[in-house]
Amino acid sequence: MKKIFKVIILVISIIFITACGSEDMEKGITVSSKVDTTNKNGTLLCSRSAEAQNNAQASFIYEINYKNGYITKLHSKEEITSSSDEVLDTYEDAYKNIFKAYANLKYYDNNISRTKTSVISDTTIDYTKVDTEKLKELEGQEDSMIKNGKVLLKDWLTFAETFGTTCIEK
Repeated sequence: MKKIFKVIILVISIIFITACGSEDMEKGITVSSKVDTTNKNGTLLCSRSAEAQNNAQASFIYEINYKNGYITKLHSKEEITSSSDEVLDTYEDAYKNIFKAYANLKYYDNNISRTKTSVISDTTIDYTKVDTEKLKELEGQEDSMIKNGKVLLKDWLTFAETFGTTCIEK
């Protein structure tokens, strides 16, 4: 009987400790760089829009998975909309040239697609698997948000907010 009681206490203790480890953020709340995400886990949905060059419109949507305040996976979808084929050609070529450098980097996936009125760049970076040293080389060492092989969510949010990006917890 004492053994069963000890096992029950042990199981309850493990459940309690696990539940108190890392907290999930509350659904629907706005998350900014001022929110402490150090011990939080979750998924953010972020967006912004802007007017691009030559009267084109740009919309940016980001889905960010994070754990203990670090980004684990970032999925971005950038869409440039215009009625001008010439403008769309320019953006499509620019995206293709930018992402050539990342073509052989595993866990950094990019797809560029085109419709009649838009160019879409769809990128997924798995920060838990990507070679972050190689990524830093490609992006530039001095401006990199990668520190010790990880990207702090707070750093990304601070950067994104300078462009008007807003985020909510999914």
